[in-house]
Amino acid sequence: MSIFGESRLGRIGYIVTILLMLGFDFAKQPIERYIVRLQDATAEELLKPRLVVSDGSADVSVINSRPMPFTMQAHEDIVRDIVKSGRKYSKKELEAVINARLKETSLSFTPNHQAPKEIVDLANRHSLLTAFYPAAVIAMTAITIITMLWMVSARLRDIGWPQFWLFAIVAPVFLPRFIALPLPIEVVQVLGWVFYAGIAVLAFVPPGGFASGSPPSAAVTVNPATVRRQPGQFGRLGT
Repeated sequence: MSIFGESRLGRIGYIVTILLMLGFDFAKQPIERYIVRLQDATAEELLKPRLVVSDGSADVSVINSRPMPFTMQAHEDIVRDIVKSGRKYSKKELEAVINARLKETSLSFTPNHQAPKEIVDLANRHSLLTAFYPAAVIAMTAITIITMLWMVSARLRDIGWPQFWLFAIVAPVFLPRFIALPLPIEVVQVLGWVFYAGIAVLAFVPPGGFASGSPPSAAVTVNPATVRRQPGQFGRLGT
């Protein structure tokens, strides 16, 4: 009994699972980039210039003796860093600095002013996307690892090989990563090809392994013929 139960995976099911995993692996990067684009777009929308009116309840910050009721904490962070640098930026340089700061995760996009509902909703959306991105990456990685282990385990069980071959196949890729073992790039590439070769070989192994040959033909069962007794066959007493 293994962690994946007694599931089995034939050749066709194994190949289909490999193709599905390849498609999922190619889709992971576009999904990650899409989440990052949504996060960046929300940050840019939050930092767009807006008219801020102090109503007495605003948390007004003072920079260079000037009161500045920022809508977002990120506004204050960027402006303070620019002022502290003491450098005179051109308009293009200032835009480049702001765009570079937008890509930092340390910026706080929490409203520090009694902001309209639109700003609050954007800030909540940005916080959600910031938390969702690492969760999505971890979830997709876990799906890939668990599916691959189940696929190899089920295929080995269908072939009839012991489950320790599962660790022999996945160890070249996973072991160096789990123990953070620094290896030359050439060694990493060779280990990767060994792993992919092991995955591919399982698709061509017949049930029972290569040494088992073709499965034996089913034994022919002969039903005994029923012979009816003829009248008088065993004398008069047998009639």
